[in-house]
Amino acid sequence: MYILRQKTSSNNIKLAVFSIALAVMLVVGLLTATVGASSIVKLTSNIADVPNGDSLILTIRAQNDGDIHELEVDHSFEDDYPQFSVYADEADPYGGDGALFAALGVVVTYNASISEWTIDFGDTITQFLVNEGSNVEFYFVLKDSAKNVLWGSMFPPSSENKFNFDPVNGTGDSLALSSTQDDVVIPGVPNTALGL
Repeated sequence: MYILRQKTSSNNIKLAVFSIALAVMLVVGLLTATVGASSIVKLTSNIADVPNGDSLILTIRAQNDGDIHELEVDHSFEDDYPQFSVYADEADPYGGDGALFAALGVVVTYNASISEWTIDFGDTITQFLVNEGSNVEFYFVLKDSAKNVLWGSMFPPSSENKFNFDPVNGTGDSLALSSTQDDVVIPGVPNTALGL
């Protein structure tokens, strides 16, 4: 009887270890599917401060496996301001178009150590967005140097790469996917709770 109990207990332990290993593999697989080789893993803004007069600032961080060259930024106000791309280049994130950005009052920086762009839309465009009084949509696509799409789609955009902001009410989407942080935020949920 003792041998039978010991054998049953040993089988239960093996089954538990197998179940845990299987669960870990499933979670890792889901994270890998969610956060691809090159993808946007974090998007934050200061949208809560825009109604108080601050210019709109978006911060976009990518998981970069060394192939990201360009962040294409399309938006819903293309009839008034051009859609654009910024580049994974600390010295020239404008891709040679710095004068065009400067003429619109837009400042872009890129931090290569964390693959992160900061786009400050400046007073002119921010005030235009506030005066329009409606939601603003941004769509993001990551491309390599040959213009191959690594992440996202513009035709059509999906919920994965489409973000909405309301500059009048100071609400908007954010995204933070990280296996090392507990701050997972889902698109569609205002980011004001995080003070971003």
